[in-house]
Amino acid sequence: MKVRFDLSLKCEDEAVADRLRAVLLPDNKGFPKDQGFTMALEGSTLKFRILSRRVMPALSTVESILLDANLFHQISRLSI
Repeated sequence: MKVRFDLSLKCEDEAVADRLRAVLLPDNKGFPKDQGFTMALEGSTLKFRILSRRVMPALSTVESILLDANLFHQISRLSI
């Protein structure tokens, strides 16, 4: 069995989306051979696709992205 998660994060504008992409990029490299990961910037939306033969590692990746994006949002609100 293979699982796939597609996740889209809509940002305020393209500049914010690009900053979020830059923040998330270092954490999303070096996946095991049985997992696939893509991240694409489309305007103000960051799109992710996670593929895996194992459910829990894929869910862990989704959770990590959401937690990091939330932290980015919290910090960026403080800097206004």
